[in-house]
Amino acid sequence: MEGRGEQLVYFDPDKLDKILSNLMSNALKYTPENGRILIGYDTYEKEGQLWLKLCVTDSGKGIEPEMFDNVFERFYQVKSVTGKTFGAGIGLALAKNLAKNHKGTISVENAPGLGAKFTVALPVSAEAYDEDEILHEEISYQARNLIIDHDDSLVPVEEDQNEGEPADERKTILIVEDNSDFRNLLSEHLSNYYNILEAGNGMDGHAVCLEKQPDLVITDMMMPVMDGIELCKKIKNNVETSDIIVILLTARMNEETRYESYLADADSYIAKPVNVRTLYTRVESLLEQRARLVKRYSAGILEHSPGNGLSVLDEQLLEKIHNIIEKKLMNTELNVLALTKELGMSNSNLYRKITRLTGMSPVEYIRYIRLQSAAKMMINEGVTVSEAAYASGFNDLSYFSKRFKKQFDMSPKKYQKKHGLSRVNR
Repeated sequence: MEGRGEQLVYFDPDKLDKILSNLMSNALKYTPENGRILIGYDTYEKEGQLWLKLCVTDSGKGIEPEMFDNVFERFYQVKSVTGKTFGAGIGLALAKNLAKNHKGTISVENAPGLGAKFTVALPVSAEAYDEDEILHEEISYQARNLIIDHDDSLVPVEEDQNEGEPADERKTILIVEDNSDFRNLLSEHLSNYYNILEAGNGMDGHAVCLEKQPDLVITDMMMPVMDGIELCKKIKNNVETSDIIVILLTARMNEETRYESYLADADSYIAKPVNVRTLYTRVESLLEQRARLVKRYSAGILEHSPGNGLSVLDEQLLEKIHNIIEKKLMNTELNVLALTKELGMSNSNLYRKITRLTGMSPVEYIRYIRLQSAAKMMINEGVTVSEAAYASGFNDLSYFSKRFKKQFDMSPKKYQKKHGLSRVNR
């Protein structure tokens, strides 16, 4: 350090790298064209320990003093001294969290003649840390900035209907990421809208998928023990989890990455540094696509065919269920228990799977297939309504008519007449 000669300092390079990167990103956003950014550092003594002071100052408009503390809150909107509102984003929240984890502090003030001045203070003497916190070996560190704010991620996400939903009605998201700071920050943000589960590597994430069955998984591509690609393959190649949506986070946005993601059947991949708003929007989009798929299926619009939005395993499962029901249409005793035995699945797994894919319970789905078959019999084979009802497993004609009308929005006779006339006209 200048004026002090060489000094031995102890710090976490990963945390300091992210702190400085996010402070620089913030300064760049609010420094006008032809402005300047000042970076300064020094060491000082405090209570018998050596500390590092790092300052980043922009030449923007500054911040209203009463808003200083709020700058470090996620997506808090503050006013500059000119009255203009801007978003504090998520990068400054991360910087504060990292400084705190490093047993330090971060603060902000307005620099005379300049803009906002952010000051980070970290203890850098060995005495500040426990023995097991100090690594006594040389390491090769490569910068790995996980979050940097961008303009469109600075405004708070608009209030969403999910935010007011009871916890048991929210979708569940699993975040699999080995960097605990990044994982915790994502969890903190997304927990406003979803139920959140966490795992530190792919192997633990896979175990959580099997046990908790989340609706969507966000996973880092590069992790120890099991990486994101392998995790995605295990999820998509298991019929119990194949319907789970998977988003890969990767710092390598090249053709090889796209190829690996395609082979793993990932639903989406997003580049690092992560734009949190983009991630949230992508999650919502994928969940909405799945909801539309379920709605179309439950309305009888979606046919069993490749490219309908279902995974291969899910398509095969629904086809198998459909065939089992079709073969045993006249068996009025065919129920969910019999279906689980035929499929070799537990009752809970079958319930979850069918409900998630079709929007119907297994009982409703069995009835749905029976009614679809009855409708085909009346049109293709020219059988009467009563014959179609009994041949599809209904003993009560009144009950059959009631359910048929609810599913097809018309009585069996009207349905038969409508499609019969169409057939004659052709």
